[in-house]
Amino acid sequence: MGDKITTSDRILKELDLIQQIYNVQFSKINPDSWIHIIFDENSNHIDGRFMNNIEICSEIKLFEIQSYKDEFTHRYESTQNTKLLKNQLSRIKDRAAGVRDYYNDNLSDNTEIVTAFYNHSKEIYDDAKSHYDFTKSHQALILVNDSSYISGVYYGCEHAHLYIDGFIPLPDRYEYVFLGNNHMLARYCQSLIDFIDDILIETIDKDVNCKLNNSEDTKLTETDQKVTDKIETDGTFKTQEILPLPNIFTNEGLTILYNGLIDKYLHKETIYSHFCFVFGGNPIPYNEKPFLPLNWIKPINHLKKFIDLFYPGEKCILIKTRYYFTNNGTVIKENTLKTSNDISAKVDESASYFKKLKRNIENAGK
Repeated sequence: MGDKITTSDRILKELDLIQQIYNVQFSKINPDSWIHIIFDENSNHIDGRFMNNIEICSEIKLFEIQSYKDEFTHRYESTQNTKLLKNQLSRIKDRAAGVRDYYNDNLSDNTEIVTAFYNHSKEIYDDAKSHYDFTKSHQALILVNDSSYISGVYYGCEHAHLYIDGFIPLPDRYEYVFLGNNHMLARYCQSLIDFIDDILIETIDKDVNCKLNNSEDTKLTETDQKVTDKIETDGTFKTQEILPLPNIFTNEGLTILYNGLIDKYLHKETIYSHFCFVFGGNPIPYNEKPFLPLNWIKPINHLKKFIDLFYPGEKCILIKTRYYFTNNGTVIKENTLKTSNDISAKVDESASYFKKLKRNIENAGK
């Protein structure tokens, strides 16, 4: 793709690539076209199908979201003219939202193509060979060239054993590998959207010429769409799809955190997979869906202390917390999070406890 391309254009190309991957799963062979990039493991042309697992082998690095965040954060902090930055970010956000919405409508849980896959998988589960062959036929190897375009999609293949053009091994130029699935690609889109929302909200304060009522699309609202399971609560929330908190814990760290919070700050009946979804982004098993917000049993100020300690500097995390938690079974209101500011001794005790818990998690990772 070359060194001259801007980060903004690079991200847009990556979003177009994700959309291509989604589109391929619904693609049909066109007998009138000589261009067709979808094959089975024997290099026969086939229709596209649902991808349960995805391996992307690319000639260039992809999805380096942290470096993108660093660059845009540096630009935001070093510029007084935010107009160009806001225009670029708004364009990325719109494109990311479009790709994410396509996933939600066509490839998320309970959509036709996904339901059909899992239903058939369950039907043949007891036949080991049939089940293996079926699931293998829905894993895809995707080759991506240095312009971020798909050059080939191979179903039933893996990087280690793909041979093309007379058993010639996969060229070494495909040195960058991404392993994941449709959901992970949609989460990448949502991560971009959340980061851009935070930056755009900050520029409202920084740029005196920018009016909030002219930037409705940059607000974080209760109707923002996310990419995971839909949850419903009575009254306050509409149907809401949520994204986990930033993943800062190892598996061992998650276990320590769970044991440290359960029955002290979180209700003793908290489902572990729901806990791991919120704090680690781990998928929730089908038999433990839908997601239920974690029930925080201490006062709101203790939750604020916890968030401030474990997620320092993460913009808007505290406000988004109302999606992940209830307080003694009651929906948390945004203004409660903003205004609650108890400095009692009991809150200080919790702060000390959280610091000790954090040290235990950090020491376990050494």
